[in-house]
Amino acid sequence: MGAPVGSEDPGEEEEEEEEEEEEEEEKQEIPEAPEGPASNLNPAFVAEADGSFVVEFARLSWEKVDDEVIELLNSMEGYSGYHNSPFAMKLDLEATSPNLSAVTGGGLYITDSSAKDSQVNINSIKWEGVGDTVVEETFGSNEWKAIVGHNQNSPIVTSPGTGFGWGAYVAIEIADNTVIMNSYVPAIQFVAGGNQRGSYIYTIFDENGGNNPTETLDMTTGKMTITISGGTGYPQGFKVLVRDANGEWYLGGALEVNNNS
Repeated sequence: MGAPVGSEDPGEEEEEEEEEEEEEEEKQEIPEAPEGPASNLNPAFVAEADGSFVVEFARLSWEKVDDEVIELLNSMEGYSGYHNSPFAMKLDLEATSPNLSAVTGGGLYITDSSAKDSQVNINSIKWEGVGDTVVEETFGSNEWKAIVGHNQNSPIVTSPGTGFGWGAYVAIEIADNTVIMNSYVPAIQFVAGGNQRGSYIYTIFDENGGNNPTETLDMTTGKMTITISGGTGYPQGFKVLVRDANGEWYLGGALEVNNNS
């Protein structure tokens, strides 16, 4: 006797359940990020827990970002493709002297975290320059957009807080959002495998969201204050990104590990 009219074949139900389980397992499988570029520097700071971290530029050492990556960062166009993003960090270890007298952009670079499936919120970044000049990014309100989405696709997303465009890069390829502008927190969130070595966020201080700076800071003796929360991958390290007076990008770290907070 066949199955009652209107009911599903039990065998088909089992197959559908198995397919759903396989899809869920596949979705949860997060690859480990590859090793980052060779560097002579330690993190600018290491976070052991949520909090605010102060980075004094005069105490940092620097390594210049490779020219090809600099061109991509300066375009503020993001990456409209999928897979094989050209934004992977590369460094010129011979160039170590940025011109910090007129800084027009910056960001954060993750050197490591304790778990590939962890997450962290960047709640605010404050740059304080010479002469009480300040640029502060708090990521505004009422906005939710992926900065890195499906398989490294990475549009530029405008912050409701400043009008600045923000871009990002994540070293792994995964069919999920890995960096999010979530102004309901507010924060930029590294999630779903994005909170791993080699990931970074960057911006140019252009209140119109482009690459023509409307803010400039003398950071020769300046400092950054980074507030983070919701971390599940501590301890984890960060370096800072800076766009100098010549429009060149540098990655800043310490010769010795700094656990300031």
